[in-house]
Amino acid sequence: AQHPTLVMYGGRRTGKTSTLNYLPQWMPSDILPLLVDGQGLAGSSTLAGFAEGFAHQVGRSARKVHDLSLPAPDGQSLDRDPIIALERWLDKVEAAIPDKTLLICLDEFERLDEIVEATGSKAPLNFLRHLIQHRETCTLLFAGAHMPEELPAYWSDYLINSQTLRVSYLEEADCLELIRQPVPDFPDIYPAGTAEEIAQLTGGQPYFTQLFCSELVEHLNRNQAKMVS
Repeated sequence: AQHPTLVMYGGRRTGKTSTLNYLPQWMPSDILPLLVDGQGLAGSSTLAGFAEGFAHQVGRSARKVHDLSLPAPDGQSLDRDPIIALERWLDKVEAAIPDKTLLICLDEFERLDEIVEATGSKAPLNFLRHLIQHRETCTLLFAGAHMPEELPAYWSDYLINSQTLRVSYLEEADCLELIRQPVPDFPDIYPAGTAEEIAQLTGGQPYFTQLFCSELVEHLNRNQAKMVS
């Protein structure tokens, strides 16, 4: 009955943020993935800054990805009691888009530790826990480089009963597909054995595979060639 809390973890450049950006294409219409950048939130040194940044990023993601305008939070309330203001704002958001589930994706969520340290308060994490436990229309997906047990001890109270999803390097078949068909109707530009050699060189690392192939395509375009030599 309660949506699970998800923790997606993996090393740098394994495709976590790319996965989050593609979620809107994969989810059914009643689930709205909304991206919140933990690195951006980490610039806040006050609870009001955290609350304003959180609401701003959720609203921006809704406009950019779903062409949806969410109600704005009350600025005076954010200054006076920011966490309560966030709760009241979510009440308005839920009323504005009934029958929708908000999949709030916190990328680089470990950076919230910096807000806890700067403010001397775990109020932002308590807000997220309250959201998990008491809002049936919201699901949280934490994306970062660490498994829950690798985080500071206090995180155990906030990620209890979470489901972990590991993002790793590509399997060989998937890596070869990315090389040969990065987009539909991509031309055959690789001689026999070349794609396999690229996969071996990059080790299936998604970012390096994409970067390597992008440079090859740019080289072909500059030289007006149609086949990698």
